[in-house]
Amino acid sequence: NPDMVAKGSIVVDGRKALTRGMRKFGDKFGRIGLWVMNSDTYFDIVDDAITKQIYGESEIVIYGGLPGTLGKPVLVTDAVGDNDAFGLQYGAVT
Repeated sequence: NPDMVAKGSIVVDGRKALTRGMRKFGDKFGRIGLWVMNSDTYFDIVDDAITKQIYGESEIVIYGGLPGTLGKPVLVTDAVGDNDAFGLQYGAVT
């Protein structure tokens, strides 16, 4: 659905690129259960958290493997394009 496409770049916009995508869901944003992105995008998020040394997050990134993806798990696959990330909800893939 083209109306659900949000423009942004993790490198330029940081995690605001993810929140732009969440906004497309309106008050149903909580239905996003999983982010899907390639490894470059994932590590851009990790690098951003380490660089900014966000309180309590850089330790999680290093030791826990959970970057600042707004509490959502991430499926990392290089089958996804370099500039794409998908916020999936239950039933999105059948």
